[in-house]
Amino acid sequence: MTNKAHKVAGRIVALLVLFAVCVGFGAIYLNRQYISDYVRYRSFTPTSEIAQIAVRVGLTDDGRFRAYSAEPGIYKADEFNQFCGAAETEVNVLGCYTNDKIYIYDVSNAEISGIKEVTLVHEMLHADYARLGGGDLEAVNNALDGYAKQHADSLRGHMANYSAEDRYTELYSVLGTEYSGLPEHLETRYSKLFNRDAVLELYEGYIKKFNDIKERANEIVEEGNALATDITNQSAAYSEAVNQLNSEIDVLNGQIESGNITRVEFENRQAAITAEVNRLSALRTEIEQKIERYNSLVAELEQLELQSKKLDDSINSKLGEPNKY
Repeated sequence: MTNKAHKVAGRIVALLVLFAVCVGFGAIYLNRQYISDYVRYRSFTPTSEIAQIAVRVGLTDDGRFRAYSAEPGIYKADEFNQFCGAAETEVNVLGCYTNDKIYIYDVSNAEISGIKEVTLVHEMLHADYARLGGGDLEAVNNALDGYAKQHADSLRGHMANYSAEDRYTELYSVLGTEYSGLPEHLETRYSKLFNRDAVLELYEGYIKKFNDIKERANEIVEEGNALATDITNQSAAYSEAVNQLNSEIDVLNGQIESGNITRVEFENRQAAITAEVNRLSALRTEIEQKIERYNSLVAELEQLELQSKKLDDSINSKLGEPNKY
């Protein structure tokens, strides 16, 4: 009995020891990513520009760890395209997170300053999402789903550029850098990494340049189309009225030559013709003013198109190194 009991006890102890060893190996496996991140974080020295960006976006200690462990760098077009495959896409790529590293396109256009800052945070959030697991991952995904369902219309065009398999990580990055009023769980998580208010302000600052051009162009097109319709209709009415007036003048002149008209009738007809001439003169002036306005809108739209192209070209790495703006 005793020996048997001892053997059983010994077996249980052996199993417990084996379980403890397995748990230990599991912990080492689970922390392998952290160890790799820590080594890279400790060995990474940010450039002065990356360090300044980190300050502007208000990276916390956790944020710096997450960003710097991904060894962020700012690259010129050729090198950036090689890392991020930007030349193979139809949309403009500003940054990417690949092979545990962050690559940022060196946008040099001062008109849209802040774009590299927002890109760094966007890519850092990809790194953060990639390290979520278990309950954290489930909670984040639930929060992302909830917000995305409530704002499906505003997100539809944006998310159309991403594949279904990247939906959650892209939502995590896009919402964190571009949308306000997020679920508390997300706001809390983001606040542990960076200053959300600062990043949203930077985003609004540069995206406003694009939106202002788009909004003004839409206004011009709407007004221009309305003017074109008015000009066409009024010009047709003017031409018809002029022809009618000329016919009436010819008839009156014929009656005068034949003497087949009274003085009173002549004066009345002359007054009516004079009034019509004045009306048509005013209409002609109105048409000319609308044509002048239409031409000015066309010229303004052409300038907006040049501005838009300038902005688009400055963020298009596929064009190679842009001119300094």
